Order: sequence, then C-alpha cells, then structure tokens
Amino acid sequence: MKTQKQNAMIYCRADLNENTSEILNALNQENEVLIFCKNEGFNVVKTFIDYTTSHNKSQPELQRMKDFAMQSEITIDVVVCRGFDRISRDIKEFLDIVFDFNQMSIDVISVEQIINLNNKTNEQNK
Repeated sequence: MKTQKQNAMIYCRADLNENTSEILNALNQENEVLIFCKNEGFNVVKTFIDYTTSHNKSQPELQRMKDFAMQSEITIDVVVCRGFDRISRDIKEFLDIVFDFNQMSIDVISVEQIINLNNKTNEQNK
C-alpha cells in the first residue's frame, strides 16, 4: 500500500501536418492524462508537449523531460502518456526511451494501453 503520492510527468505529442486541429488533440491528450493521474493519485509535477510534422519529427520536449528528470530536486516516479505511440512510433526508439527512463528508476505508463513498463521485477510488484 502506497502512503506517499508518486510524482509524475506528463508527455503528449501531436502531429501537426498542417492540421491545426492537432493542437486541440494535444490539449485533449493532456486533459485525458491529467484525469488519469488524478484518479491514480499521481502528483503531476510537469507537462511536456511536442508538436511534430512530417518534415520535422524532432521531439525537443521529450529531451527536456529527460533532462528535467535527471536534474530535478524532486524525485520523478513515473512518466504518463495517452498512448505509447505518442512517445515514438518506432519500436526500437520507443524501447530505448523507456530504457533511459527505467535507468533513472522512472516507470512509463500509457493510459490507452493500460500497461506499466516499469523498472521493477514482477516479484517487487507483488
């Protein structure tokens, strides 16, 4: 039983591709994840949102989130996103990112997939 709230960071990504409705999509993602975090009892520390296009797939906010987690005086316990495809659509890149967070003892949770890719073994979770 947890007695202390876990600190969470939220990550959202929207593909603009000349479609301004994706800005609304990013805000909807954020709201959905915020509701999930509230229901799960997470303390949301910071939100990071990237807007990518077919010509510019860089995710500077994802890197800022990693940097923030490494440098923050606040312990970050979990990254929450709406879906794992928001982090990356490339499976190898996605796994590398999850590995990076797990190396910092930060779990990665998807609201849609309801899967917790955590850094603990199943024994520790029992």
